[in-house]
Amino acid sequence: MSRPHSVLAALVAAIACATGASAGSFFIGGLPAPGASASTLSNGQRVSRPVGYAVIGGAEHAGQWRFSANNPAVFTWLDLHPAGASSSRAHAAHRARIAGEATFGASTNAMVWRVINSVESLRNLNPDAATQSAALDMRRTLSGQRTVGWAEIGGAAHASLWRAKADTWIDLNPLAATASTAIAHHDGQQAGWAEIGGQTHASVWTGTAASWIDLNPVGATSSMALGAQNGRQIGWAEFGGVMQAGTWLGAAASWTSLNAAGADASAATDGNARGSVVGWAEFGGDRHAARWSPGGTFFDLHAMLPGDFQWSEAIGTWSRGHTQFIAGMGLNNNSGMVEALYWQLPAPGATGLFGLAGLVGARRRRAPLRSPF
Repeated sequence: MSRPHSVLAALVAAIACATGASAGSFFIGGLPAPGASASTLSNGQRVSRPVGYAVIGGAEHAGQWRFSANNPAVFTWLDLHPAGASSSRAHAAHRARIAGEATFGASTNAMVWRVINSVESLRNLNPDAATQSAALDMRRTLSGQRTVGWAEIGGAAHASLWRAKADTWIDLNPLAATASTAIAHHDGQQAGWAEIGGQTHASVWTGTAASWIDLNPVGATSSMALGAQNGRQIGWAEFGGVMQAGTWLGAAASWTSLNAAGADASAATDGNARGSVVGWAEFGGDRHAARWSPGGTFFDLHAMLPGDFQWSEAIGTWSRGHTQFIAGMGLNNNSGMVEALYWQLPAPGATGLFGLAGLVGARRRRAPLRSPF
């Protein structure tokens, strides 16, 4: 683990809006890992310990950021890269567990780390039947650990669910699908996509392939669920060639569009326990990180960033009490890098708290998450 890093903090213009985001937001800049040429913040369920990866010596290293409780401009970096791996990424964290993948030789394997002050253990979840796999989300409940992602079977990605170990793997790929991926897990539901007739269809499962429900709305050419929270699925659907952010409640007919007024396109990527949804909306060709309140009110998170940022996206969110935490990324024109961003702001309806934007690193601009197959 590195020594604590202090990074430059600059005051952003005061913001007041009906959603409860307060004035006095800060942007924090600086590479999060010594010697890293790039990095990204993915997600996290612990307030001060989000996860992601950094490029060190030309290789991606899974890692965890640990912020000072009193000063978010001071943090340490914990490198989670396994011995013998050529690359690794961390995608999600819950309590002391972190889900991601590591590549050994030609095979990428789903991995789960147990981390307290350091790496206590590392578990490979790649099923015997799979050539490779990845873990994209996880929860640890009273009934045990649940991890979701994909496993490559016969050259195609299959949505996957693990209870704990590799031998607990459950193949969620529907009979009607040529490929699929589970991206999010919450309260016994798995959300993601299945490829039907050459198009991705937003999907939800409850633990078995037979439980699969096609969420693709009537009139949509394609769709994808990227998040799950309290019986709700979060993602996007494409109508007339335009992506629209939206949510479902377990059925295609329950689709509700969140597309912001004046937006050219949008996508929702995650939601939290208080009903807030995050993602992005595109205006004039540039994506703006976005938050929607439980009632669907749109708030432009991009407005909290300095003017150096051309575009931004929100990827994940979680909450604690009346505070919401949002992880994302954006293009900084000054550095020429896509930098990881971290917001901390009042949950919709809360007041008197301060917003934070951004932990730095870099990653390429990407389409909404899906497996490489």
